[in-house]
Amino acid sequence: MSENRLEHLRRVEQLTVEYMRPPNRLAVYKHKLLYVDEQVIVSLGVAHPKKPVIVEGRVVIDSGYPVVWFVFPGEWYDVGKVYNRSNRLDGYYSDIIKPVRIEGATVKATDLFLDLWVSPEWETVVLDEDEYREAVEKKWLDRETATEAKSKLGQLIDLANKRLFPPEFVIDFQYSPQ
Repeated sequence: MSENRLEHLRRVEQLTVEYMRPPNRLAVYKHKLLYVDEQVIVSLGVAHPKKPVIVEGRVVIDSGYPVVWFVFPGEWYDVGKVYNRSNRLDGYYSDIIKPVRIEGATVKATDLFLDLWVSPEWETVVLDEDEYREAVEKKWLDRETATEAKSKLGQLIDLANKRLFPPEFVIDFQYSPQ
């Protein structure tokens, strides 16, 4: 991230996140900016899933859950540190995305449909594979992008199995979303 963009972000309190889900579904969110440096942008948002995310019979993300988001410029993923309504850590939600673009105080991300849930006990669950297959079949993702998305997911699973994902910075980042 250029020093100019970095300095601009450091001066704002609110971050706009434009989240594009191919072929043309754009969602815009307002987040509170918590931290920024050359490697990461950290913001506080609220989950807005179209339906609760359930892993092994338990709701792990629902509307209104606080989420501390970590965006890594240049990377093909983000990480949400998800808290439940009692502000207790539920786990980590990672979207596989194209590397973000930053324009002013706006982060622009494009979803690649595959998601990874990592519990605090390092158990992993891949989410939305059916949506990924549909996106590939309907050519919402080109072959190269679809291959990169699947590859990145595999890398993250391997790292999580070695307890190296989410990154240590994410795990150690202290913020109480109360």
